[in-house]
Amino acid sequence: LTAGGFITLTAEDEIGEHATFADKELELAAGSSVDASSTTVGAIRLDGLGDLTLTDVDTGNGIITVTAAGLLTATDVESLTDDDSNDITLTGTGIAATLINAGTAGDVTLNAGTGEISQDTITDYDDVTADVLTADAATGIDLDTTITSADLTVSGVGNIILDEKDAVTLTEVDTNNGLITVTTGGAIVATKVVSGGTTQNISLSSASGKVTGTEVKASGAMSITASSGEVELVDIDTVDGSITVSATG
Repeated sequence: LTAGGFITLTAEDEIGEHATFADKELELAAGSSVDASSTTVGAIRLDGLGDLTLTDVDTGNGIITVTAAGLLTATDVESLTDDDSNDITLTGTGIAATLINAGTAGDVTLNAGTGEISQDTITDYDDVTADVLTADAATGIDLDTTITSADLTVSGVGNIILDEKDAVTLTEVDTNNGLITVTTGGAIVATKVVSGGTTQNISLSSASGKVTGTEVKASGAMSITASSGEVELVDIDTVDGSITVSATG
């Protein structure tokens, strides 16, 4: 579809989902902004041919899959029925996240290609709401979240900054050459957290709850803080730096 920049799509069920076509995504011109709504049960599948802004994209009950050849700006993307099958997948050359909501049961997958995953700079914990967040970027990840677990990777030079509202499990969080900073309102389970590069620090800080570090390895210094809980560490290591542990529980 080509329009003067803004496109509005409304359907009772699917948008861009066709049972007989191999290419299921609805293609949108570069530079488009889209307002798309599936009002009952149905998926939304969109393909931007350049930069794409998701101004207001929501499904009543279904998945959302969007790919952009350029920067993907997710201003408001929501799957409105909280169900494990209602996942959101966004892919672009850089992703700017303001509000991506898959509920407490759905998962969110973000792939920023050669770019970064950035946020709106407001600490409102709704850049991503999901059960499992999987995010991959080349030059950095910076998000405020309300999630259960995170699998985050930065493959080039860039940092991971995660500000989580409640407790979180860091299933696998790693940088190729960048620091890792995780701040939470609840407990932290660091299953695997690794900062690559040279002198790249790791900071894990919980405002309330225990911090458990199964495998935490930093190329720089490491700081682990449980402001209202215990710290339990199994396998931690720094290549070039100190280890600071603080617990008040």
